Amino acid sequence: LLAGKVIAYLSRFAKLTPLEVKDQFDFDNEEIKIEYVSFSGVDFKKEVETGTEQLKSYYEENKENYLTEPQIKLHFLAFPFDAKGKPAIPDEDLEAFYRQNFSRYSIPEQRSARHILIKTSEADSEDILSEKQQRAAQVLELARSGEDFAELAKQYSEGPTGPRGGDLGSFTRGRMVKPFEDAAFSLNEGEISDIVESQFGFHIIKLEKIEPAHTRTLEEVKDEIAAQLQAQKSSELAFTQATEAYESIILAGSMDKFSQKSDIPVVQTDFFPRNSPGKSGSSVGMISDPAFLNAAFSLNRGELSSLVETPLGYAIIFAADKKEPETALYEDVEEQVRKDFISARSEAMAKEAAEAMLSALKEEGTKDFTAEAAKFDISPKTSDYITRSAAAGSSLPEQIVNMGFELSEAKPYPEEAVSTNGLFYVFRVMEKRSPSSGLFSIKENEFRVGLLERKKSAILASWLANVRDKAEIEINQQFL
Repeated sequence: LLAGKVIAYLSRFAKLTPLEVKDQFDFDNEEIKIEYVSFSGVDFKKEVETGTEQLKSYYEENKENYLTEPQIKLHFLAFPFDAKGKPAIPDEDLEAFYRQNFSRYSIPEQRSARHILIKTSEADSEDILSEKQQRAAQVLELARSGEDFAELAKQYSEGPTGPRGGDLGSFTRGRMVKPFEDAAFSLNEGEISDIVESQFGFHIIKLEKIEPAHTRTLEEVKDEIAAQLQAQKSSELAFTQATEAYESIILAGSMDKFSQKSDIPVVQTDFFPRNSPGKSGSSVGMISDPAFLNAAFSLNRGELSSLVETPLGYAIIFAADKKEPETALYEDVEEQVRKDFISARSEAMAKEAAEAMLSALKEEGTKDFTAEAAKFDISPKTSDYITRSAAAGSSLPEQIVNMGFELSEAKPYPEEAVSTNGLFYVFRVMEKRSPSSGLFSIKENEFRVGLLERKKSAILASWLANVRDKAEIEINQQFL
């Protein structure tokens, strides 16, 4: 309530003069047409010379871009969930699980139906709604006269299921909007409903099939339960083994000393980077798992992990050695250096060409934009008329459109070629035009309302900023 009063009070200060409205309207609706060319590095790639000395020089100047990936060498113990095959599950355990989770196997009643939808919207007048309801009644009459319901749906339904004969598939209670659900669950198989109205429109429903509620028997779910209990027991067994091994490693003082007294094999890898675990030399699948790699690469040299859980089992990891990133040898990254050099140099050439064209236009004072572009084997393009408010939706980058409104006859070109989205633009404003007086007459009232709201928002924002700047905050320690 107080906030509403403050807003209402501040809004009283928002005033507009006729001249202010006209000036702002002219500003917002001024239009420009831009002639432009764009230079892309892609067009210059074939011109780039890639001599060995040039590449090596580029490599030396950009060594920070050619660091090797961190690499690690591991010793680890793996405790796969399936290490000892699938454990046997006694029948009594299957029965006990079934009884304890009986509700899980209850299947609610399901119904299959087709429908025909005549869409409505909140904007429909009473006359339009009446016309649509009459149309639905005519289709209902056709359906009840024995015509193929699926074909009627294809012909008359305006819903997304129309092309497939109105088929909704199977559904339970709670899946459909209430009026539709109530009607569908009151029908018998093969029966067609009266017209049902929902927020989507007028429905005609034909019930295809009823699948009564039932509970799956133990025999039906026996394999499913067995698989779940086997996975649980395998996980528990792997966890127990991993925990016992971890405690033994701690007591022994190291994984190496533990391995001398244990028959659990220690997997030893070669150095490998995080993104290429296949180079580790290990055939153990869990080494490629993100959880395993996260744990491994978080270790420092000589550190032992705690238990690491992966989808395949548990692991205990020891970082035997670690290589930090270092500058790669030129020979190892020569191809990447070549690609980077060509990309950088071609982009620079595109910029140089754009700047050369712009410089020529400025120096010669020529207005023959097309002739100057032809020297670079480029054909200019021309935009549509664009307003400031439409800059974001223009085919030209918004930055260029906004700069275009700053140009004039005295200053027809930008200071420098404009770089955006990997392209370098040279452009000029071909024409500027103000909105017609007729357009202003048509839109004046609507524009005035919008401008007044903008002014109110600006006043409120300014007031809030001033309040924040002057506010003093005291913290009552009794409430902390």
